[in-house]
Amino acid sequence: MAAAPRSPTNPGLNRPPAPAHAALPARKAVTRIQLGARISEAKYRQLKLAAVLRGVTVQTPVDHAIQEFLTNHPKLLQSSLSERPAKSIARRPR
Repeated sequence: MAAAPRSPTNPGLNRPPAPAHAALPARKAVTRIQLGARISEAKYRQLKLAAVLRGVTVQTPVDHAIQEFLTNHPKLLQSSLSERPAKSIARRPR
């Protein structure tokens, strides 16, 4: 027996379409910016393991760590906002 081709009404081979749940709350649209930070492989593995053991993505503990840092260092945040940097230097094209 041949499987039905995939289409918007048939997303999986043997998977029924997901029911629409009116009771689920709508998600808030939050603009996110990608953060490119370099950390050691060992630290990343520890972070990933901690996230997996808690059943969350790596983004969750990173968000918490950033929020905790900003909460615990208000003077650093205020001083960086009061100092206006000079005109930024344009990057050279690669």
